[in-house]
Amino acid sequence: MGLDSYLYKKTYVQNWEHDSPEKRYSVDVKQGGFNSKIKPERISYIIEQVGYWRKFNALHGYIVDTFANGEDNCQQIYLDNYSLIQILDTLKQAKDILDSDASDEEKSDKLSDVFPTAEGFFFGSTDYEDYYAECVDNAILLLSDLIDECDDDNYSYSFYYQASW
Repeated sequence: MGLDSYLYKKTYVQNWEHDSPEKRYSVDVKQGGFNSKIKPERISYIIEQVGYWRKFNALHGYIVDTFANGEDNCQQIYLDNYSLIQILDTLKQAKDILDSDASDEEKSDKLSDVFPTAEGFFFGSTDYEDYYAECVDNAILLLSDLIDECDDDNYSYSFYYQASW
């Protein structure tokens, strides 16, 4: 029990007659090595879980406040590429504060302005200590890789954040 957060990438893969061969997707769905009952020609979207965080309440609070107008009902929250870049930039600001020569108290004060922790039912610690720093580092790596992976002119994908507790 506690705050579990997920980031999903949803890619549109529907093929149309007017699509050129290089724009078409090929989807194969097998179960136990055999074709499943899912018909590939009817698949419109592929949804991948590209991120998972456990009790990273600062990220959860930031996404809910910034992209869901503070509404926190375990709903899916749409994020586009620019949203991911905005989250990454904020995480990098938090990382810079964590790596600074400031005292722990000064760091906490600055972090509470830039990337504050969030309280909630089994959301984990609200201290700016090792776990917070580890989560920031891991999220920076994950989002950097994901943004690089999606850095093209293909706008057939979108992202959704969803949490449960």
